[in-house]
Amino acid sequence: MTDANGGSDNRFFALSWPLDSYRARMREFNDRKTGGKAYSLWATRYWWIYECMREELAARGNLTIADLGAKSGVLKRFAGDMPGCGWLGLGWGLDDGLLRGMGYDRSVVCDFDQPLPLEDESVDFAAFSHVIEHLPRPEFSMREIARVLRPGGLLAALSPVKPYPVSVLSEKRYERRLKSGKAKRGGHIHAFNAGGWRRLVKKTGLTLEKLGGSYLLRSAKNPLEQYAWWFRLNHLWGALFPSLGNEIFVAARKGDAPRRTGKEA
Repeated sequence: MTDANGGSDNRFFALSWPLDSYRARMREFNDRKTGGKAYSLWATRYWWIYECMREELAARGNLTIADLGAKSGVLKRFAGDMPGCGWLGLGWGLDDGLLRGMGYDRSVVCDFDQPLPLEDESVDFAAFSHVIEHLPRPEFSMREIARVLRPGGLLAALSPVKPYPVSVLSEKRYERRLKSGKAKRGGHIHAFNAGGWRRLVKKTGLTLEKLGGSYLLRSAKNPLEQYAWWFRLNHLWGALFPSLGNEIFVAARKGDAPRRTGKEA
């Protein structure tokens, strides 16, 4: 499917990525939310961003990565050592010592509802996982990300997802809670569906390259998360029905993709 900016929202991207890279990262990644499962669906979000990083690193030879919403650096911990990459961690209330100890070159405390404290066209890759649903002005925040991306730079974003009718009703409920003062800073205040993400990418001037759901149901206690077929089946469901799951992945580019260097990440 081709979007209005000439991009293609390739839904089946994850099914073409080899599972050996996932298994390799999971052998080093240790997080209680995986429940010790070999094919934890929860960790899918980090694997997808990681695979996009590897593709971009192979094309550019080096990357400046902005982890928007770095928190405790889980993305960097999943990615491990990636020669040629420089890491910036941005977000609220960051622990600079913790992030530097994990390999971030710099941490920047910021409010994503304000202009990002980064120079124009200073970042090759922006990771934006489960942040946008908490922000008062999603379009403003996306425009800021587009501003700091270099030409050819890539945004890899995830958010919770709901079917169109449910997302519209949820959005109205969030709006009422905001007006009444019941919604608190940091809570969920926006709901997204696949169409909403496509429109947001278009408004921001980026070109959509990938869009897909990650899974239908997950549980760290589910024994099926030990099996590759269950992992793949959930990703197939997300590709076919991106709004009928729990989260959605979007990759969008600023301008044209860089030519591959031939150097593997």
